Amino acid sequence: MNAMSVVALHLNRRSGPRPSAQGQRARGDDHRASAVHWTAVRCFALCLILGSFFPGLQAAETPSTAPTTASPAATNALTLHEVLDSVRQQYPPMLAALIERDVAAGRLQSARGTFDFQFFSRLFDAPSGYYQSTTVDTGFEQFTGLWGSTLFGGYRVTTGGLLPDYEKSRTQGSGEPRIGFRLPLLRDGSIDRRRATLIKARLDKDLADPVIHRQQIDFIRAATAGYYGWLAAGERLRLSEALLRVARERMDTLKTQSESGLIARIVLTDNRRLIVSRELAMVQSRRRFEAAGLALSLFYRDGQENPTVATRDRLPPSLPIPVGPEASLLQQDLQRSLTVRPELKRLSLTQDKLEVDRRLARNQLLPNLDAGVSANRDYGDRRYKDQTETEVQVGVELRVPLQRREAKGPV
Repeated sequence: MNAMSVVALHLNRRSGPRPSAQGQRARGDDHRASAVHWTAVRCFALCLILGSFFPGLQAAETPSTAPTTASPAATNALTLHEVLDSVRQQYPPMLAALIERDVAAGRLQSARGTFDFQFFSRLFDAPSGYYQSTTVDTGFEQFTGLWGSTLFGGYRVTTGGLLPDYEKSRTQGSGEPRIGFRLPLLRDGSIDRRRATLIKARLDKDLADPVIHRQQIDFIRAATAGYYGWLAAGERLRLSEALLRVARERMDTLKTQSESGLIARIVLTDNRRLIVSRELAMVQSRRRFEAAGLALSLFYRDGQENPTVATRDRLPPSLPIPVGPEASLLQQDLQRSLTVRPELKRLSLTQDKLEVDRRLARNQLLPNLDAGVSANRDYGDRRYKDQTETEVQVGVELRVPLQRREAKGPV
C-alpha cells in the first residue's frame, strides 16, 4: 500500500459519507470547530506525500556501485593532476619564481670576479729635465684565494739617458722581468671580504631552491583549493537543480490532490513559493559556479598561457573520495620532512650566511701582518753595473688601526 492509499483511507475513516448541502449549512458550526483538526490531517498527508518523493531523490543521487561504461562527461572531466601540471608549466608567478635561480647565478658570477686575472700597463715619460727617460711597465695580479695570497709579476724597461742610483725604475737595455708573492698572516688570512662575498653568493644560489619550492607549495595549495572549490560549486549547482526539479514535479501531484479535495489550495501556494525560492537558489549556485571557474582559471591555462574557464561539462560525475595519510608512515614522513622541507633548508642556509659574517667580523679585529717575496733580473746591454745579478726581496709589513671602529662595528 503506497502513501496515497494510506492518506485516502485515513481521510475516509475520518470523514465518512458526504452530507447534503442543507446538512452542511446546519452543521456549519461543527465544521468551524473542527478546522484545526482538518489542518493537522492535511499536514500529515502532505508529509507522507513528500516522504514518498525524497527516497527516490536519494536513490537517484546515490552513485551506483555496479560497473558502468564511462560517460563522455567522465572521460572529459577536469582532474586535479591536469590543473597542477598547468601550474608547474604555465602559471606566471611560478615562472617568475624560477627567475630567482638566474638572479642568484648572476650574483655568484659577479662575486667570482674577485678572482679575475688583473692586467695593467703604465707609461712614464720625462721629456725634459736633467734626466730624460721613458719607462714602460706592464704586469699582472692574480688573487689565488689560498689564505688570501696574491701572485704578481710583470716586465719593465727604461730607455733614454743614464739614471741615478736612487731611481728604482731604471733597467738594463733589454728590460727587467719580475715575479712575486704576497701572503697575509693575520687579518684577511683565513677569510676576507672578497671570499666572504663569494661564499655568501654560493649560499644565496643554494637558497634560491628552497625559496622556489616554498612558493611552489603555496601555488599548488592555492590551485588545489581553487579546484575543489570549483567541484563543490558544481555539486551545489547540481543539488539546487535537483531540488528545483523535485519541487516542480511535486506541483503536478499537488494540483491533482487539490482538485480531489485531499489538500487545501494553500499547499499549492506554498509550493509555488518554494519553487521561486529554489529558482533563486539555483541562480545563486550558478553564479558561484561561474565565479569558482574564474578563480580556477588563474591556475588552469592553455598552451598560450591564457586563462581557461572550466565549463560545466568538465565536471566529474561525482566528488572524488579523499584518501587520508597512512598512520604507519607518520614517523617516516616526519623524518623526511626534516630534510626536504624548504623552510628548514632556508633556515639552515641563512644560519650558514650568518656564520660567514661572524667569521669575517672576528678576522677584521686582527692587525694587518703581510709577508711578501719578489725576484727580478735585468737583461740586455750593461748600462748599470749594480744590476747585473738576480735580486730577491723579502719583507714583512704591519699595519694596525688603533681604534679599529670599522672592525668592532659588526661585532
